[in-house]
Amino acid sequence: RLWESAILLSRFLEPVRGDEEENYYPLHYFSGGSGGPNASRIVALELGSGVGLVSMTLGVLGCEVVATDISETVDQITLRNREENLEAISSSGNNGKVHVMPLDWTWCSTNSSKNGSTKGDDPFEKQFLQPLGKALNSTSFDGKFKHVFGSDLIFHSSSIQPLIEVLRRVLAKDGEFIMSHKDRNAKVKTSMISGFKAAGFAVAEMPTRHSALSIFRMTWNDSEAVEGGSGKE
Repeated sequence: RLWESAILLSRFLEPVRGDEEENYYPLHYFSGGSGGPNASRIVALELGSGVGLVSMTLGVLGCEVVATDISETVDQITLRNREENLEAISSSGNNGKVHVMPLDWTWCSTNSSKNGSTKGDDPFEKQFLQPLGKALNSTSFDGKFKHVFGSDLIFHSSSIQPLIEVLRRVLAKDGEFIMSHKDRNAKVKTSMISGFKAAGFAVAEMPTRHSALSIFRMTWNDSEAVEGGSGKE
């Protein structure tokens, strides 16, 4: 299923295309007006990709992006959609790449410093970080991204802490997490914002015309809250 929030985030990422587009999405991540980065210099991560619309958009724009979701979704949906969009990514002329990999959030709850596990039996290290290094053709990448994206990741309050644990593993100290969110429940949204702030994030909500759709920008406010790693540009 293609969620409204994924469409919103994808359009937010696109450069400005005239006044109507600019007014509808007042901040554009990859436009000079918003001070956003140059897409061609970015290695990004998308969490909960689903069909992968955000990742495909990033690829067309010139990013090297890793689209992730649970194994079942990756195998049945994300990989197939990536294959169907390879021509569009290639024909854009921006040299973007889209990798597709499974990332189960439960892998990220393992904290080797607390439970005594070693890198060899850390599921995040074994099932995600090692294959990721091969995909990116890098033996030194520590799994920390400066640019992490996600859409409609929080349906219930029970998803807040697992997402925070994921970000502790994948978001660099100087990185930013851009997330679109559909406000289905005001209490969930309030809990999400307070939960992220309590976990050491600075949280900024960006305006959109949709009363029930928001885009959040989150950065680490407390460097001690994140595991070490400077991140990949």
